[in-house]
Amino acid sequence: MSRAFTLIELLVVVAIIGILAAVGVVAYNGYTRSAKVMSATSYHGHICKLIQSEATKCNLGTNNLSFTDDESRNWSLNCPITNTSTARDYFYRVVHSTFKNPFTGSSKGVVASPNIKTDGLNDSRYWGLVSLVPSGNNILIYTNVGRTDGDSSKGDIRECIAKVKD
Repeated sequence: MSRAFTLIELLVVVAIIGILAAVGVVAYNGYTRSAKVMSATSYHGHICKLIQSEATKCNLGTNNLSFTDDESRNWSLNCPITNTSTARDYFYRVVHSTFKNPFTGSSKGVVASPNIKTDGLNDSRYWGLVSLVPSGNNILIYTNVGRTDGDSSKGDIRECIAKVKD
């Protein structure tokens, strides 16, 4: 006598596998969304520290700052810094070539030309983007780090101020 699975037993196994797969996909999406937000929050802090430390080094009298971007173009910033708009342009290129947007999955940079905060660039199209805004002796850094709660209409904005000019 041959022992085989009945049709009902096979259907029960298929149903259980389907339920487990559905739960796994939902959990996976939540993990990836959370990882992208954590990544954007992390590089916001790194960008703030990078700009502040490089500006401080420049203003302490070291040689001019220089950088070769991801397209092999050379950029430089004269030291000490006398103009925050010029410093912003230099750091724009550094940040654009160094940091990648975790929400797009592409190799494009993270810097947005408009001001994310004042221009209301909050929805999911702008998640992971950074604005560098010259203001007096400082560069204001705004990052739209996205959200994990499923609301794609407005991301959370992180801010920091980097003093770049004495």
